[in-house]
Amino acid sequence: MQWTRAAACSALVLLLSSIADAEALSDVEESQLDALDDRLENLTARMERLLQQMEHRLDKKRMADARLLSNRLSQIEEPFCDETEFRCGSTCDQCVSKLFVCDGIKDCRNGGDERECELPFKEGDVYVGQEIFDHCVLRHPGAMTVVIKKIQSFPFFRGQPSVRVVIIINYEDEVIHGSVALPSNGYYSFVDHRLVISPPLPNVRGLVCRFDGINSDAFIGDVITLSKEDACASFDFKRL
Repeated sequence: MQWTRAAACSALVLLLSSIADAEALSDVEESQLDALDDRLENLTARMERLLQQMEHRLDKKRMADARLLSNRLSQIEEPFCDETEFRCGSTCDQCVSKLFVCDGIKDCRNGGDERECELPFKEGDVYVGQEIFDHCVLRHPGAMTVVIKKIQSFPFFRGQPSVRVVIIINYEDEVIHGSVALPSNGYYSFVDHRLVISPPLPNVRGLVCRFDGINSDAFIGDVITLSKEDACASFDFKRL
């Protein structure tokens, strides 16, 4: 019985010692975690300062030119994905449906389908276009104006918001002086950076506004037959 009590006492001593060691170890681990938290906060602050310094040093125009060049190169290089698919990045081998681009869900592993999802225009914006060439308009206008009237996105199809516009065509020649305002509907494609405007009237061609994905103050507007997309007139538009 005495041996049993001695063994019990020894076990109790060992247990108390283990608890003390565990508490000491816990204190050490907590101290180490606090130190790691402090280091992470310091590193985060340093990284934010470095990013701010980089933004100040970088030439925004050169960065925009580089992005524009990259977009143009991706357009002329051999297609990696099908026509109905979007490539997640120039160095990424993943393709997703164009319908998934800018729908609020990251389908690309690198999130590339949700990166450039800001419209280049807003309601009330006015763009005035000067003729580049015109082989299809019966009465050749000297200028054309596009007014963005309303933008609407639908929860089930956020990748192509609906856009309501008014196209104002100005005529100034020896026979006719005046203008006509034609309301129409269209949609914007984040994949192609295009605003596609349906023909406002029967027997009237549509207008495809091609943004470059960088400069939202300008686009090239092609007058086309939507079934063929062959431009018979083109205008250089600038935002007022």
